[in-house]
Amino acid sequence: MRLFVALDIDAAIRVQLAQFVAGLREFAPDVRWARTESLHVTLKFIGETDPSQVAAIQQSLGEIRAASMEIRFRETGFFPTARSARVFWVAVHADAGLAALAEAVEMVRGARPMAAKAIAVTFDDGFRDALVRAYPILERAQVPAAVCTRQTPWLPRLKPWA
Repeated sequence: MRLFVALDIDAAIRVQLAQFVAGLREFAPDVRWARTESLHVTLKFIGETDPSQVAAIQQSLGEIRAASMEIRFRETGFFPTARSARVFWVAVHADAGLAALAEAVEMVRGARPMAAKAIAVTFDDGFRDALVRAYPILERAQVPAAVCTRQTPWLPRLKPWA
């Protein structure tokens, strides 16, 4: 059984995506489109899993508590290209809460161990000060960080954390 952890999409967003895809169908009549009710935001692909493990996975994921977050669906596109599309994608823009939730999923699944005295600090205003003031301090202290900023021309290349 193939498992993944995902967020459901609001019904109003589903309707808009369905309308958009309906307009695309005439340009690609042979494409097999996913059912609108199957659309979701994937947080973690778990992969092949023994069905006997599903209850334990559900229980561990049920222990996660997360604050509400704002998620926006913006750009759309095709991969690898519009002429030879295999995947239609919709870009997700979210505040730091989405990254924190995905990190929590990684931790409860055991993919990433949580330190005994772990804390989480978020700088989720999306403004430059989080990047130019907070990030360098965290980098000097060798503290892994996810910094969420708005798309801007001043955004430098960040050093990826291993």
